[in-house]
Amino acid sequence: MLDTLRTVLLDDESLTAVISNRVDPFNLSEGGNAALPAVFYTVDDETPLQTMTASSMKVALVNYTAFSTTLAQSEEVADLVVDVLDDYSDSGTNITHCRCVERSRETVEPIAGSEDYFYSTTLLFQVWYE
Repeated sequence: MLDTLRTVLLDDESLTAVISNRVDPFNLSEGGNAALPAVFYTVDDETPLQTMTASSMKVALVNYTAFSTTLAQSEEVADLVVDVLDDYSDSGTNITHCRCVERSRETVEPIAGSEDYFYSTTLLFQVWYE
């Protein structure tokens, strides 16, 4: 499911024009400012759905965080991620529903040895898939 959503993001020309191919599992320490803006993702929760019949359907909560050296750019990247993934579904990939359910922003203190602040906009998506 995560590989599919990563591919969907990287197939969007508007998003890749801003972040290139920087959509990866969370790791802010690699690359510094040269690796920004970027989108990092983590899975918060993954739960099988309880149904009356046998089903392999699951629901995952996936965080996509847009990091940048400016708040405006982190918001721009987050908007592009929402444009691509909100209401995404594809029977060929077994993702039946993808919905942004929460958005937050944060200023990240400089990493040791640096004076640069980072800005993040985090999106929480609920993804239903088989």
